Amino acid sequence: VKKEVFAREYRIHSFQGRSLRAGIKAPREDFANPYHAWVRSWDGGWRILYDGVSSRQRHRDLAHRAVQVLGLQFAAVDIGEKENGDLLVLEANRAPGLDGGTIDVYATAIHQWMQGTMQRQAA
Repeated sequence: VKKEVFAREYRIHSFQGRSLRAGIKAPREDFANPYHAWVRSWDGGWRILYDGVSSRQRHRDLAHRAVQVLGLQFAAVDIGEKENGDLLVLEANRAPGLDGGTIDVYATAIHQWMQGTMQRQAA
């Protein structure tokens, strides 16, 4: 086990090789304690910003590969980005939080998938 230092941490919601939503982790403004420097969770004082965030193709490709390798159809993939640009998958969450509009994005994708009309889209 080795502790890595990340400049940024992203969350990519990947469904059937399609990027549904992308966010970046940021400190919570309502958190009373100093946020944790490297445990970027809600309890550690962090939240995920989705508005105005778009991911790069390399983030999406890595998220889709992680989901595929794990034999899943979807997951919220947390990706750490080092200062030098290297990426590392931290987690592929099969039961991600679905707040802030994320549930609507998944519902639309599932409906389109069931109807056979789902298209690839970059988030």
